[in-house]
Amino acid sequence: MRLISLIPITTGQVHFIRKVESDSCIPILNHRWLVSDELINTGVWATIHFLTAQSHANLIIYDQPPDTLHRRHLARYRFPLSQSVVPLRSDFVTHSQPQIPSLSIRSILHLIRETFTM
Repeated sequence: MRLISLIPITTGQVHFIRKVESDSCIPILNHRWLVSDELINTGVWATIHFLTAQSHANLIIYDQPPDTLHRRHLARYRFPLSQSVVPLRSDFVTHSQPQIPSLSIRSILHLIRETFTM
């Protein structure tokens, strides 16, 4: 039995960084996806979202990574799957996200002043 047939597709997402080629497409997992003529030779960020109990996934292409404040949605496609998506096993689920302290503008300006007046 092939190993790939033993590994289920689970809920989640997979990210790809690709260069838009001369035909305005990016290659992802043996498929070519149209992006835009204006983006030839530039990099894009593509994410495949796997949702439970669906026979397809959603491929969304952006001009920037997810941690960027402003990014542009370039294209959306249904990504074909050969099997259904199953929920992620509970022993792989993380329930807490690292907390990043939020700072107000006033706090940031105060830190800047303290840094440059020392």
